[in-house]
Amino acid sequence: VAARKKAPCFGARRLVDMFVLPVGKGAAHRILRDHQLTRRRQRKHKRKADLRKIKAAHAPLTHLQMDTKYLNDIPHYWPQMQAQGLPRFQYTIRDEATGALFVSYSSELSKTCATLALSRLLDHLKAHGLDPSLVEVRTDLGSEFDGDTVHYRPDGFHGSLLASGARHRFNPPARPNANADVESSHATIEAEFFDLETFHGTRHFLASVTTYQHFFNFARKNRSRSDQTPAQLLAHNAPHLDPRILLLPPLLLDPLMGQDLSRPPGVF
Repeated sequence: VAARKKAPCFGARRLVDMFVLPVGKGAAHRILRDHQLTRRRQRKHKRKADLRKIKAAHAPLTHLQMDTKYLNDIPHYWPQMQAQGLPRFQYTIRDEATGALFVSYSSELSKTCATLALSRLLDHLKAHGLDPSLVEVRTDLGSEFDGDTVHYRPDGFHGSLLASGARHRFNPPARPNANADVESSHATIEAEFFDLETFHGTRHFLASVTTYQHFFNFARKNRSRSDQTPAQLLAHNAPHLDPRILLLPPLLLDPLMGQDLSRPPGVF
């Protein structure tokens, strides 16, 4: 009993091993049970429900998850991408509290594109009255998010994010579920959009994906969020924010990247 109180994370078997207790493992378990010191393992669905409650408690648009989706492995989209020069990568940002989705596109995977996609959203949120210092952005350790960087540069993803006043948090290694919201949106947009739509050029692609993003944010109910849309959750939890904050349209980052790279060094 004393060992259990010192190490409540250990079960009967580990307590016997680590504290060299002079009892069998079965006897140790009975002692813990008799003293009501056993813990029932939390089921996965219960853990997920608890995590949803934590995310729902966040202020809308203050805890963002960001990731990159490869589009060149989608069978229905790939031939269109090849024939029409459509984007190869989707830069996805999703709000943990409301589930709101913001996407941008590019033909390359790069730190510059990731930085432009996020900077554009942060500027948009700020223009609608949201203080960037309240925002935390979670990413994996991908190179486009400065995950492999030893010496950060002020014009890199991490440096630009901090310069805006927001916070950057990396997910733990080998923990893809830490970005579960944005990962699940990738599966959803592939099934509901890329597997269904046929495009007729870049302009048509942008118009179509803009329509889908508006549908996702204003009309698509989310069962894991009380069967409400992101717009409904925003109106309920942050009525002071203009709902047009969810209307930032998708963008092709390649032309914007050319403009950014043409600036003199140190000018942002």
